[in-house]
Amino acid sequence: MTHLIDIALTDRNGMYDISFGADGDFAMTEGFDTAILMSIFCEQRASESEVPDAIRRRGWIGNLFYNENGFENGSKMWIHLDQGRVTNNVLNAVKDSATTGLEWLIKDGYALDNLAEISVINGGPQLKITTSVSDSKVEARYFDVWSATGT
Repeated sequence: MTHLIDIALTDRNGMYDISFGADGDFAMTEGFDTAILMSIFCEQRASESEVPDAIRRRGWIGNLFYNENGFENGSKMWIHLDQGRVTNNVLNAVKDSATTGLEWLIKDGYALDNLAEISVINGGPQLKITTSVSDSKVEARYFDVWSATGT
């Protein structure tokens, strides 16, 4: 089995922070936990055609420091979540945005494929991400993507 190491994040009611070990160093985890979270929930800056007002185009600040070949970490899921209504079109757009945000894992050779699925569980939309690596799968990653949007 491939052991992939990632910096661990702590979830505090939907707010994520870097975890530290007792020795003061970064806490580590196996798998793609942090990479998945950053690839989906960091915001790619919207283009002028998507959001005409430049001040509202948002974007993750980390993308200012690394933009090799036009790559931006994150997804444009936020554009669809801002609509506030859970319709089939919005659900499909969120799924597509998550898939696009994760494409770099395949391109850079870390994963064989990614699958984003969206469904309604317990009355709310849930996003499930499955990432396949050479000899195992990272799956059952559910995120309540609407919990912080006020819908």
